[in-house]
Amino acid sequence: MTQQKKRTKVEIYFILYLAALILILPDSKKSNNETDGSADIELRLVPERTVLNLRLLKKDGRNNIVRFDSVNKVFFDGEYDNIDFTYTISDVNRGETVEINELNNSKEQFQISENFQDKYINFKWNPDFNFDYNSTYLVKLTAVIEKNGKSKTSSTQFTLNTLFLNQVLNQDLVDNQIDTTNFDFNYLNSPLSIPTNLSEMDAKVSKNPIITFADNDWINNVRIYNIASIDDLVGPPKVTIRGDSLLGGTARFESSDGNNFVFSGMSPTYDTMKVIIKVRRKADDSEFSFDFMVIPSPRIAPDIPSVMYVGENYNLNTRLESSTSLDSYTIIKSGNSFEKRYNNSQFYFTPDASMLESNATLTRYVENKRLDSYNLSIKRKPKPAVEYIELKDNRIILKTKSFSLQKSKNYVETIKNSANLKFRDIIGKGYFDDGYQFQTFESEKLDKPINSIEIQLIEKNGQYSAKKTFTPR
Repeated sequence: MTQQKKRTKVEIYFILYLAALILILPDSKKSNNETDGSADIELRLVPERTVLNLRLLKKDGRNNIVRFDSVNKVFFDGEYDNIDFTYTISDVNRGETVEINELNNSKEQFQISENFQDKYINFKWNPDFNFDYNSTYLVKLTAVIEKNGKSKTSSTQFTLNTLFLNQVLNQDLVDNQIDTTNFDFNYLNSPLSIPTNLSEMDAKVSKNPIITFADNDWINNVRIYNIASIDDLVGPPKVTIRGDSLLGGTARFESSDGNNFVFSGMSPTYDTMKVIIKVRRKADDSEFSFDFMVIPSPRIAPDIPSVMYVGENYNLNTRLESSTSLDSYTIIKSGNSFEKRYNNSQFYFTPDASMLESNATLTRYVENKRLDSYNLSIKRKPKPAVEYIELKDNRIILKTKSFSLQKSKNYVETIKNSANLKFRDIIGKGYFDDGYQFQTFESEKLDKPINSIEIQLIEKNGQYSAKKTFTPR
């Protein structure tokens, strides 16, 4: 009986390490879909975890879950015009292979969803727990990408292991254990897991280079692959900086969540700063390093008109996009009546009348921290005005001026007058200059002399000028 248990235990370890070997072996099949020049196409497929484990204890005819890794993500990164994924799952023990896809998961225990916005594949494992045998599955993901008329195939894989611990524990311990849910199985996890040193560490840096204002806070997110968390490392990441002149430049490890690591610091006053990160993994004492650049840029003021008028539409450029690669945005605020966030560096803005009564400001933010703030001068639009008026050849000639940001957007439509004279716009004499539309009008011929005439201009936008009295000489 003892000999049989020992043999079963050896077989289980053999299956586990066989699965590990399958995982790291390269795919020997060459894709026929690859075209000449495909080497220029880059695509990286990296699973968040290389092994998912399901560990069970059978007691009183029931399967009790000890550990269950049910979710995995496969991240993909690269430039492409189109990308298609296929998924195959092979039962290593039985030699069976099935193909599934996102829309038609032919096996309910495996579910696939594709997130193209955040560039990852979500994999869920939902096995039928009513079985009594160990198993190993190989999940293979294949991507066919197209770019500029060329195609390339890339693939990655990970394993699913199901293990009954009854076959590696002393059976008396299992039989005599009163409550398996309170039993400490932590010591079972290390010897039965696939060694993590089968895959080299890799990293995906969120921003490289980081371009931001000199002497300004920066932040960068890095995902380190083939570790589960910082607990898999020998101490926190070691951070060093290099550069010719690093006045004010700093870098430090900030925090971590799973295999996502956050680094931050201050950009240098001058010169480019290289941030070098080194980590060491506990499992195999392997060391991995990566780096990214922090480039300071001069602080350029936003492109804002010195005066903005109510109701007019302005194209504002905060120049954040050209000055920093970090997450940035702008907030325009006017007292308690108006506050709006603009995520784009360049945007349209129309002041309203409520801003006349309070101080309006434009504030730029980088990584949710205030960079600087600018006061906005907002005024009512100037009223139309008469530039000059004269009597010539028994007709009244007058030149008008209307405020208009764009040519022909606003102009004088009507000339209201006390003599009820008709005026016509002299074509060819109108012009646009420095935000104003100028026009020249001529009245109908006077049939009798007039002592004075009161004139008022009415614009296309409905605004009235002040009344002006003209006395012919």
